[in-house]
Amino acid sequence: MANRPPPQTSDRDLMPPPPRSRRPALLHTLGGTRTPILLSDTELESSSGDDDGSASSTPHARTRGLQDATQRMLDDLRSVVQGTNYCCGGTIPTGNFTTSTSLAETGGTAASSITLRFDTPDGLVARIKFPDPNTAEIESLSRVCSYPTFSSEGRGGLDASHFSTDFHPHEFGISDTIAQTLLPGVEKLTKNEGTKKGEELWGVKTELRALNIYYPSTSSSAIKIQDTTSEKGRAEPHFGTLIICLPCPHQGGQLHLSHKSQTQTYDWGSTSPSIQWVAFHNQAALSIQPVTAGHLITLTYNLFISSPIRLPLHPNLPSADPYLHPLYTTIKTMLTDPSFLPEGGTLGFFCTNNYSHTCRNADRMFPYCLKGVDGVLFSVCNTLGLKTTVKPVLGDEAWDEHYEYLVQSFMEEEESEGSVPSQQNISRIGKGFGRIKMVDVQIEAGEDPTAVVNKYFPFNDVEGVEWLNEARHEGWEVQMVNLKGANGEEGGEGEGGGLMWHYSCAAILVGVPGWEVRKGMMVVVVEGGEEEMSG
Repeated sequence: MANRPPPQTSDRDLMPPPPRSRRPALLHTLGGTRTPILLSDTELESSSGDDDGSASSTPHARTRGLQDATQRMLDDLRSVVQGTNYCCGGTIPTGNFTTSTSLAETGGTAASSITLRFDTPDGLVARIKFPDPNTAEIESLSRVCSYPTFSSEGRGGLDASHFSTDFHPHEFGISDTIAQTLLPGVEKLTKNEGTKKGEELWGVKTELRALNIYYPSTSSSAIKIQDTTSEKGRAEPHFGTLIICLPCPHQGGQLHLSHKSQTQTYDWGSTSPSIQWVAFHNQAALSIQPVTAGHLITLTYNLFISSPIRLPLHPNLPSADPYLHPLYTTIKTMLTDPSFLPEGGTLGFFCTNNYSHTCRNADRMFPYCLKGVDGVLFSVCNTLGLKTTVKPVLGDEAWDEHYEYLVQSFMEEEESEGSVPSQQNISRIGKGFGRIKMVDVQIEAGEDPTAVVNKYFPFNDVEGVEWLNEARHEGWEVQMVNLKGANGEEGGEGEGGGLMWHYSCAAILVGVPGWEVRKGMMVVVVEGGEEEMSG
């Protein structure tokens, strides 16, 4: 090819791997002087017993000197944010029944109500319309659904071959929301290796499985729901379940979802006519509390992985309610605790999914392209009134080299006085996303790279960011390349010349006000009875 660059003559001119983990700060004492121990790469690798391949020269993971209470809560948050993306849920008011997402955008019309048809014992077909079914219709459905083995538990049901409905999750954006929230990371749950390719094209296929009706009974025990779906003979992996609660007045019947150490409760008992829904991974355990009044009527769908083209959710489309995610309760509890970041601070979370953040128009992509726990965390923090942004974060490689040069120079001085130069806990947050820059400017060995990098890729120095996770190896992208000066004596031949590579990783930054500001936030009651903090 005519445009192929000439062969490289030095390995130093080749593109290096993404940034490595920060060297540990090792010091030993000689007399009254603290002296750094400089390890070679070989010694560093042999001294590290933690090689999970996860991240890179990320900014400092912790800020020393925080109060113990704050640190404990941050540790809890680090644990929760990496293990709670097993469910999502939402609400569709009845006013939206006439403007379902897909039909409204195409100029079509949607049904003004939900119709349920089912077979009766005499061979006829009965019909119920929601959200205003009458008592006789509900009793008729209850009789048809009554299973003797379930009657003592206050539960009955029909499989999909004995009923039909004109409601479909896709029409209200539920399928798209599930795809964006639960699919990322689900490849770890599938047993079929052939389905683990092309995850970026995955979509969600919903398949109606059953109708269930729950009513008051003498039993006070929760009903444990077992998923008996078989994947035998199916090409699509089954990864979860979707439950739709039809608008029918009832009390009790709370759904309890548990996964590992996390538990989430969905209380749908209300006289307000609305559709409630929850979707969850197969690994979650489901139980339903007894209904104390009225009837809880649900539709159950199997969730399968399919491979249509998936578009990112737009802010105007229906999405999961943030306050129904387990992460909402965790963060809200922290914010209402005076001992959590009493002076305020910044939380950082490196995106756990891959995004082409150095491509053209990346600023327009975020935050709408966020998926999985990335999208959940952004949505929850934003809902709680916290200043939440997505920004590129530069790796520390260039500044680590500069710091090592300062330490080495300090050690080589014959009469060095004072203390060893300290390395600041600074995160370099880009002011915006930008395409890769190839810069014909040289940074000399030992030179502070801040001025040059900031000129071509503007960033802010942010001190004391509390990082909740480490950046993934795959999340780093080349942000800027410049010339690198040789490391040698003036006028002599040195080593280390060539190119200097700067990487960036997309991250979510959350500004947390100090307690004096947080306690002034008013608590308001939003529709549905859920409390929310408002600035």
